[in-house]
Amino acid sequence: MSEILSAFGVQWEILLFQAANFGLLLLGLWYFLYRPIIKIIDERQKLIEQGVKDAQKAAEEKHEIEEKKEEILSSARREGQEIVSQAKEHAKEHEAEILKDAQHKAEGIIQDAQKVAEAQKREILAQSKEEIAKVAILAAERILRNKA
Repeated sequence: MSEILSAFGVQWEILLFQAANFGLLLLGLWYFLYRPIIKIIDERQKLIEQGVKDAQKAAEEKHEIEEKKEEILSSARREGQEIVSQAKEHAKEHEAEILKDAQHKAEGIIQDAQKVAEAQKREILAQSKEEIAKVAILAAERILRNKA
């Protein structure tokens, strides 16, 4: 074996020293570069996962508010219809006045309900936009750091 190594000009002392140097270099790179990079990647991944969870939560809240909006509108319509039916019962005595009054009340209730629902919708959309913007910024930041 030593004849083969000497035929190729390989000295076992130098080979052993180079292997030790390579091992030290590999250990240093692992400790000072690989571990911190993996830690940074894990932290970014956790941030992105949290951003996705927040976006999903915002979407769920938006859906719930839309359902509440529909409930409010249907309730307002029912109340308006009840007022109209009561007005018809009392219309025998004061038909024209009571009918106009009931219609105005029904329209007011529906408009108020629509205003409330619209305000809630705008609020949820604003929150959704903020969450989407945060997720987009985090994703862009990650891409830029990965490219750098």
